[in-house]
Amino acid sequence: MSNLVLTPLFIRFARRHGLVDMPGNRKIHEKPVPFLGGAAILLSIQIAVFAGLALLGPVIELTPEREVKMLLVLSVTTFAGLLGFFDDIYDLKPRYKLLFQTLLFGAFTILGFHFQFLHIPGLTPIDMSLLGIPLTLVWILAVVNGFNFMDGVDGLAGSVSAVVLLGIGVISMILKGPNHVGTIWLAALGAVLVFLFFNWRPAKIYMGDTGSNALGALAATSLVTLGQGKPFLLDMFDGGGIAPPAIEEPFRFQFLVATLIVGYPLVEVVLSTLRRGVKRFFLGRSLEWSEQEHLHHQLLKMGLKADSICVWAIVFQGLLASAAILALVRQNALATWLLIPLVMILAYFGPRSGFFDFLRLNQSQAKLHFQIANYFIAMQRVKLRLTRSREEVLALVTQSCGELGIRCFRFFIKPDHNGKGGVDYNYQDPQVTRNKMEGLQDFSEETTPDEYFDYCEVPSQRGEAFWLFNEHSRADELDVEYRVLMSGFMREALERTTRLGEGLEPLAMSSVEILPHGKISSHQLRKRHGHGAKLN
Repeated sequence: MSNLVLTPLFIRFARRHGLVDMPGNRKIHEKPVPFLGGAAILLSIQIAVFAGLALLGPVIELTPEREVKMLLVLSVTTFAGLLGFFDDIYDLKPRYKLLFQTLLFGAFTILGFHFQFLHIPGLTPIDMSLLGIPLTLVWILAVVNGFNFMDGVDGLAGSVSAVVLLGIGVISMILKGPNHVGTIWLAALGAVLVFLFFNWRPAKIYMGDTGSNALGALAATSLVTLGQGKPFLLDMFDGGGIAPPAIEEPFRFQFLVATLIVGYPLVEVVLSTLRRGVKRFFLGRSLEWSEQEHLHHQLLKMGLKADSICVWAIVFQGLLASAAILALVRQNALATWLLIPLVMILAYFGPRSGFFDFLRLNQSQAKLHFQIANYFIAMQRVKLRLTRSREEVLALVTQSCGELGIRCFRFFIKPDHNGKGGVDYNYQDPQVTRNKMEGLQDFSEETTPDEYFDYCEVPSQRGEAFWLFNEHSRADELDVEYRVLMSGFMREALERTTRLGEGLEPLAMSSVEILPHGKISSHQLRKRHGHGAKLN
């Protein structure tokens, strides 16, 4: 219950220090929302676990071996949460985040625990030997990132996490005896349920990557360690000498049961990987580009509200977890009766609900538009590195906005502590009759159905940009691509303008001032580069 006190405190702290999730190109919320809910969950879990051990230690009677396992799970969960926190603050590139996750969970699988058997109903268990290490690593990465992918609707990630934790708790009780998971899952479940009270629509706080990473890591590592003995490294060097590790299946159908317990996040990550792979192959789009095609996005397009999406996700995850538990207690027939109708319903409604629309891409035309947009922004980024003044950067931004359907924007950089380097530029398309940017920085909701508010800032928090994107359709994948491309370009433009303005007087320009468009033409910049200018 410590989270009942921590979450309101973290909400106030986040608002006071600007630690909020801003509306943007992939967001469905329209106002800033604090994102420190995950930090409150993580801290609450640690307080509850250690307080429980201090008060109930003699009753629980954890062996030293199980204490080591509990500390290992908590340590991996904490480091995963810290990685998510840095991602929330600094918006890490996906490749770097995946690298750090691989190092963390790779160490866990090599030195701690991994799946040793692949046991499928009706077949003899297969000893995977060392192949279990890469399989476990990929599985944990999928679970953790699946938790991250599903965190896009108020209450969704918390609801599914609660069902997952409940399933883990039931399995730990079925396995009997005091164990490390029995101590952790209750603390985590309590923290998540309290968080849901503040996260249910309309959300007062988000868990952010801190929470999704931590809960995903806790669920994955708990399922891998359940029923196993000592960590792999300790088992190899038990008693001071090298001994072969004990090879045995911790519990019946471990890999299958563990997969079903976290079924919803895994379905999310499998579909996302397949979708991005298809678009990479046919459209040449980077695997790191985000989109608005996750399960909750598709359900929103079908007209479902956030509350309904959470309920359906709870039912779906609950059926998967129930089937896993039934298989564990040797009720295979009942588990099958639960899974077969569920698969049939998904097979029928999935293609009819837009979940597999990415497989029906108009490849020739779509690829052409995607390539044009990506090549244009790539060219603008090269030009950006050749600019010599803040005015040239603003002219380049204005040109890019016109090409990608942005009718008005505000480009703002705060002066430094010496009062230097500030920029305030407000641009509006001459065809727009009223001042659309007025009040936009305060997140006005005065947008028409064909407009979408976007926002970005640089890590230093000195620079930020607001703009209105004129869409063809909110469900159009190309529109999403334009918004993602523009968001990245705006961020680079803010960073470039900040560097060019060091030591200069603040620059304030109205939208009617003439910018030096001629100086940013490809011809002029090429001539400049040919005379010894360097890309920097």
